[in-house]
Amino acid sequence: MITGDIAAAADVTVNSKGGSATATLKKVLRDRLGRMGNHLSGAALQFANGQAIVLLAGAATDAPAAGEVRVRQTGRNRFEIELDEDGADEIDEVTASFLRLKKDQFEKGQLKLSAPMSASDWKSKTDQELAEARRLIASHGAK
Repeated sequence: MITGDIAAAADVTVNSKGGSATATLKKVLRDRLGRMGNHLSGAALQFANGQAIVLLAGAATDAPAAGEVRVRQTGRNRFEIELDEDGADEIDEVTASFLRLKKDQFEKGQLKLSAPMSASDWKSKTDQELAEARRLIASHGAK
């Protein structure tokens, strides 16, 4: 049984013959897909307990070209499904607010950006800055 925030759920009849399987979608699912072409792309998601779910992706024959569907496993039993329609990146509200703040600071000259550097260069620079900060703290504590 599949439940949750889904538009339609119904039993699917599966017929196996040789090495292939044919799935017959009940009317409620078929109507939800609209006028589809003859080929869909699919992926099987395997959960830790062995249960699997098959996803089918495609666009209605009269719809503009759909983007790429990406599925990522984010935990033992958790998957993230993303449809990249136009290549535009989506960010959450917290990240968008942070980026607006940093852009505002940069435009006001309050934020200084470093030149591009490798991770080891950045670590060296940070180590030097921390050593200087510790030296200053120690010299103020000695007074």
